[in-house]
Amino acid sequence: MAFKDITKVLYDGKIKLDYKDKAHRYYARPRVNWDLPEDDPKAWGKIMYPKGTTTLIGDTLEKKGLMTWALGLGLRELAGFYDFEGDNGRMTGFSKGVGELWDGDKTKSLTKEELLPIMISASKAWQRKQAKGADIGTVVHDAIEHYVRAHPNNPDKEPELNTFDIAEQYMWNIKEAFPMPDTDKEDDPFAAERALAMEEFQADVECATLAYNRFVQWWEEVKPCLYGAEDLLYSLDHNVCGTYDADLGIPIEHHPMPELFKGKKLIRCTTDWKTSNASKSKSAAMPEGINYQYFVQDAIYEMVRREMGYPPADDLLVVSARKDGGFSLVFASELGMTVDECIKWAESVIMAYRMAEKSKAGLLKHAEPQISNKEAF
Repeated sequence: MAFKDITKVLYDGKIKLDYKDKAHRYYARPRVNWDLPEDDPKAWGKIMYPKGTTTLIGDTLEKKGLMTWALGLGLRELAGFYDFEGDNGRMTGFSKGVGELWDGDKTKSLTKEELLPIMISASKAWQRKQAKGADIGTVVHDAIEHYVRAHPNNPDKEPELNTFDIAEQYMWNIKEAFPMPDTDKEDDPFAAERALAMEEFQADVECATLAYNRFVQWWEEVKPCLYGAEDLLYSLDHNVCGTYDADLGIPIEHHPMPELFKGKKLIRCTTDWKTSNASKSKSAAMPEGINYQYFVQDAIYEMVRREMGYPPADDLLVVSARKDGGFSLVFASELGMTVDECIKWAESVIMAYRMAEKSKAGLLKHAEPQISNKEAF
C-alpha cells in the first residue's frame, strides 16, 4: 500500500510506472524512444491506466458486512440504532443521546425540507467513517514501514533511520483531509468532520500507537529478515499494478507449519500489514481482522513479483495489527493453500474482472441502436 508519490522504471527500462497519492492512481508509460534519457518525457509513450489490486478485488469479490455496515452507520446517525453480535449474544436497541431524529423520547416532527439535510448526512456517514478510518490505518502503515526499514534484520540492507511521530503525522492527515477555508468569509464544508476528528484525536492516536507497539513487540521477538518494502509492481501480461508492504524471511522456528519447509532457515513470505477491526460475524469470516480477499491481494503481488524477476515466495502472510491492541498472523499455508494455488485464484479474479468489464461495455453498445430507434419515433 502506497501513501506517497512514487516513480519507478521497470523491465530494463521498458516501462515507467508512476503512483500519484492524491489521485490514488497508477500510470504506466511504455518506452518509445531509447535514444532519449529516462528523464525526458518524450522518451515515453501514451499513458496506460493499469488496474490496481484494490479495484480488481473490490469490483470482483463480495465482502460480507460492507452493505450492512454502511446501513448501520446511517441508522445510528438518524436514531442511534444498533444491532450487532456482542459477547453476551445479539444486542439491539437505541444508544442514549444519539440520533438526529430524536426529541427526547419521541421523534421530531419535521417537514420534508427539514428532513432532507439530515437524510443526506446519514446517507454519507459511511464515507466519513471510511475516510477517517483510512487515515488511522495510514498512520499505522507509515509507522510500521519506517520501523522495519530502520530495523531490517538483514546484513545486506543498511538501516534507514528516519524519525516518525504518530501524533504529528495524524494531525497532518486531518489537516489534509479537512482543510480550513482560505478566508473567514468562505463556507467551511469540513467544519463538522474536522471538529469530530479533533475531538477524537487523542483516542485515535492512542489506538494507532497501541497497534504499532504490538507490531514492534512481534518484530523484536521474531526478528524477520526484511528483503524489501513498499515496492511498486507492474504486470506487462495483465496490465495490473500495486504496491506490496513487505518481502519477509520468517525464521523457521517461528512459522506455524515448519514441516512444509524442511531444509529452510527462513521462509520467504510476500506480506501485507492490515489494521482492519476484528468481526464477530460468521458470514464476514474475519475474527482476527483478516479477510479472505487479503490472500488474493498477496497472490496478485506475488504473481507480478515473479513476472518481474523477484525470487519466489514460499508462503503468503497477512499481519493484522489492530487498533484495539489485537495482533494476529495468518499464513496461506495455515489455511491449506499453497502459493501456486493462490496465484491461480488471483488469475481467475483478474479474468472475472476483465470479462465483467467487457460484457458491461458490450451491453451498453448493444443498447445504442435500440435507443436511437426509439428516439426516431
